[in-house]
Amino acid sequence: MDNTDAEAALEHAMETHRAAQEQRVQATQVVSELRQVNIRNGFAPAIEASIVRKLGGAT
Repeated sequence: MDNTDAEAALEHAMETHRAAQEQRVQATQVVSELRQVNIRNGFAPAIEASIVRKLGGAT
C-alpha cells in the first residue's frame, strides 16, 4: 500500500467516524425528545425502554 492509498483509507475512516458521531448525536436527540413526550403524556417507562433498545441503547 503506498502513501496515496493509506491517505485515502485514513480519510475514509475519518469520514465514517464523523458520520457515526452525527448519527449518535441525532439518536441522542431523538431519545431526549421521546423522554419529553413520555413526560408530557405520561407514557410508561417500558415504552421508552423499548424505543431506546431499538435505537441501540443510545442515550
